[in-house]
Amino acid sequence: MKHIVLFKFKRNENKKNLSKILTGTYEKLKNEFNVIKNYEFKLNCLENTDNMDIILFVDLGDDYVLEDYIKHPAHQEFLKEFKAEGLVDKAVIDIQ
Repeated sequence: MKHIVLFKFKRNENKKNLSKILTGTYEKLKNEFNVIKNYEFKLNCLENTDNMDIILFVDLGDDYVLEDYIKHPAHQEFLKEFKAEGLVDKAVIDIQ
C-alpha cells in the first residue's frame, strides 16, 4: 500500500527546514521503528500560489499497517511540527 500526501503551507519560505523535518521523521519511522518500508518526497519547483508545496510517498507494504503508522508518536510529532511551520492544507490518497 502506498500512502500519498500533498501538503500546502501558509508561507513557503523554509523548504530546507521542512525537508529536515521530513527526513528526520521518516528515517526514524523506516529504520528505527520499522513502521514503514520506504518513503520519498518532492518539493514543488514552481512558485504558484495554487500549487501544493510538498508531495510525500510512503510505502507501507500492507494496508493493515496504516493505522499503526498514523497513530505512531513520531508521525503525530511530525504533524505538530508541520503545523508549527504553517501547514494550512493537505490531501491524502491511499493506493495499492
